[in-house]
Amino acid sequence: SFRKRVSEISPSFLAYFRRSWDKCSERWSNYGRRQRFTAGNTTANRIESSWGQIKQLLRKKVSMDKCLKVIFQHQALVL
Repeated sequence: SFRKRVSEISPSFLAYFRRSWDKCSERWSNYGRRQRFTAGNTTANRIESSWGQIKQLLRKKVSMDKCLKVIFQHQALVL
């Protein structure tokens, strides 16, 4: 299995995968995303579009507080 093979090659990567990706596979896996409305767009275009919108909102250099505030506001709108 995937987990067994990865644990043999790199136990630290498996720990990272479990901690960061395994818990939210419905957001990134084809199987999990079938449950979500995608308007037929299953590519990274939607992600790139979101980043483009964030960049437009942030414009020039901003403080970390302002950056995080805008990112969280944007996430609330797109999710």
